[in-house]
Amino acid sequence: MTKAQEFKSEITLKRLDQDNLKLINAKSIMGVLSAGITQGVSVEVTAIGEDQEEATDTLI
Repeated sequence: MTKAQEFKSEITLKRLDQDNLKLINAKSIMGVLSAGITQGVSVEVTAIGEDQEEATDTLI
């Protein structure tokens, strides 16, 4: 279980070191791994939903 799965909001990640506009579902461990997001990789975190502020504050 990822930390993102604890929130009701839709949470997406975008790698900042690539020109790719693909958004990754932060609740999908396979999506995160297949995008090559590991410790040290810069990402943009976006959350949309009822607990979006708490989600972004926690995940950033």
